[in-house]
Amino acid sequence: MAAVEPKLTDLESIQVMIDATANELQGLAWMFCNLLKPSIENVVTNPEDLNQVKNQATLLKSVLCGYTAKESAIAELIKSFAKKEAVETGIDPTEICPNANCNH
Repeated sequence: MAAVEPKLTDLESIQVMIDATANELQGLAWMFCNLLKPSIENVVTNPEDLNQVKNQATLLKSVLCGYTAKESAIAELIKSFAKKEAVETGIDPTEICPNANCNH
């Protein structure tokens, strides 16, 4: 299949990507609440069993670390969009978020 020439403006493309990211986050939230959380809750059948509790905590930590990495990637994407818009409107991109350590 051949590549298709984009027909959207840069701003429209950015909006499509942001909308897709928002949809993805909604899906991740649904998955966490409806699939992962119940599965993690079922790890512990005996609250007195320290190993079960440790396994549950380990699973939860793994899931939350994965979600944190995803959120960080989304934040970087949004910062990139903001900097691109800044450059296109004549604003120094380093002034967009100087306190958020995003001068890279």
